[in-house]
Amino acid sequence: MRLSGLTSYLAQKSAIWILGNNILFVIILGVVDYWTGYSRSISVFYLIPVLISTWYTGVLSGILVALIAVLSTTVSGILTPHLPDKYFTLYWNAIVRFLFFITSILILNAWKKERFYARMDYLTGINNRYNFFEILRAELERCRRFNHPLSIVYMDVDNFKTVNDQFGHKSGDELLKLVAKTLTDNFRSVDTIARLGGDEFAILMPETVSAEVEVKIRMVQQSLLEKMNLKKWPATFSFGIAVFTNFTLSPDEMIKTADLLMYKAKQSGKNCIITDRYE
Repeated sequence: MRLSGLTSYLAQKSAIWILGNNILFVIILGVVDYWTGYSRSISVFYLIPVLISTWYTGVLSGILVALIAVLSTTVSGILTPHLPDKYFTLYWNAIVRFLFFITSILILNAWKKERFYARMDYLTGINNRYNFFEILRAELERCRRFNHPLSIVYMDVDNFKTVNDQFGHKSGDELLKLVAKTLTDNFRSVDTIARLGGDEFAILMPETVSAEVEVKIRMVQQSLLEKMNLKKWPATFSFGIAVFTNFTLSPDEMIKTADLLMYKAKQSGKNCIITDRYE
């Protein structure tokens, strides 16, 4: 199994499943450690379940697996006969291993956070422009391979500047967060939602046709308008929907195509939806 396939497989598993299997793996390593003898330590392999637990289930899970790993290797050492300075060696090694595991956990967690924030929009918590393009490139390759349609929705908040001017930038930020949450709540888990910058958002919808995308967008538009009315914000929403079954365009050109449709919607009086197919 390729590494990418393994990561995708683990990402689909529950935290309990991952944690349980990593604990089991650590215990098995302890048994192997005992069989091979303490002089042929396989301590480095204990780091694998520690890091996997940290990445997929969090720092506390990683620390738990690290503690069990230290306990497992220590017990295998206690059971090993004829070990010189057994208890001093075991206790010292246990401390060193645990500190090594903790350091590795903290480094991995810091890198994971940095990676997350590099790909996420700081205000709304959804994908940023960079990550959207990364996902689009991967999805485009998949659609080319299996000949599946792909829809890109480009959305702009009409009168956003008016909201900022009349209600303040704090309300403008609140509006953007509300839009991001509404989009996240109304689209499928396989769809990718991103803030591309300012008041512009994009949605990537694999394996969709124009009719179903339009129905979904009209529902989302209505939901957003109702929320704007409750807040008394004069914002509306213009959408451009580009449905692709021909994939000769580059990711940049596909985004530009949807962007142009959105501008046509704004030029048509705002609060409109313009759809086109590219076959």
